[in-house]
Amino acid sequence: MGANKRSIFRIIIMMLIAVITLSSYKINAYPKLKSYDLSQLIKNEDMDDVRLTIYHASLLILTPYPWKVDDLIRATSEDKIVIEGKELEAYIPILNQINKDVLNPVWWKKSPYQDVRLYYVFESKKNGKLFDVGLWGFDNSHYVNGIEVKENRLFYDVIMPFLPDGEMKQFIKKWSLG
Repeated sequence: MGANKRSIFRIIIMMLIAVITLSSYKINAYPKLKSYDLSQLIKNEDMDDVRLTIYHASLLILTPYPWKVDDLIRATSEDKIVIEGKELEAYIPILNQINKDVLNPVWWKKSPYQDVRLYYVFESKKNGKLFDVGLWGFDNSHYVNGIEVKENRLFYDVIMPFLPDGEMKQFIKKWSLG
């Protein structure tokens, strides 16, 4: 009888170790999204050194596979829009709103699906890439610094003044978050 109790005890211990190991794996399976505050990142920069670059492709282009950010940049590098720092100063109030409150990671449906048709990046000469956003993923989610987050109107508001009038601007106005 003593051997049976030891066997049961060993099995319980092994199951406990397995549960702890698997639960810790599940918790750490997703990358952590830093508490970004775009206004703080830009505040620490000389505005003359900050640049916003926007890459966008027609929504009517059919591609043989869904585009990742690199595919979009490669296809649209000649059509990119570049806004230099001084032009961005008027939009600091919008940038001030992008913080940890609007960065809601999509944990429950981590999707590998991306079909990026719009990508923008804030960069500085001194520190390189500060913040980037790729649109769209599954269910219109966004990719902020490579991490999938829920859709938020602010991610559109940042670039709407700089987009040329056309299908992309019309699509965002009509379909994004009402």
